[in-house]
Amino acid sequence: MNRQKTVVMLVCVLCASQAVALERMRAPKASLVKGQFSGALEHSFSSEDVEVTGSYVGPGVLNIKDAESRRYYLYLGYGISDPVDLFFRLGSADADYDDPDLEFEGDGELAWSYGIKSTFFRRNNMTIGGLAQMSWITSEGGGLGSGWETDYDAYEIQIAAFGI
Repeated sequence: MNRQKTVVMLVCVLCASQAVALERMRAPKASLVKGQFSGALEHSFSSEDVEVTGSYVGPGVLNIKDAESRRYYLYLGYGISDPVDLFFRLGSADADYDDPDLEFEGDGELAWSYGIKSTFFRRNNMTIGGLAQMSWITSEGGGLGSGWETDYDAYEIQIAAFGI
């Protein structure tokens, strides 16, 4: 038993890393029994600095400082079987960012996410599970005082596994 726990912990530690993510992930294991529903209101916030280069930004580099997005969701989950949950989030997202030459102030637009959580293994005090989800956010807006309009679209696929 101790050997199994050691192997699981080593795999988790060696495969774990920090990542910038649009959405927060819940615990990567099923939490509902078959036929059970759950619901919640969620708020999510992220902030990062981004450097953009390429022909679509013209010559030079676009340094976006303090790119922020806020999301507000209604979360719904359903246990399709004892070891598997499905979930769906629907809500609103907006985005803002600053650049030395550019500012973007977005408005609230549609945001949604869906995914699946599963428990693969459960014995005594140890559980191993996984989660996969996909998220989309959109925000439309323009530069403050500049007269231009743009769209901010982002999507993300997240996959996680962990032993608890």
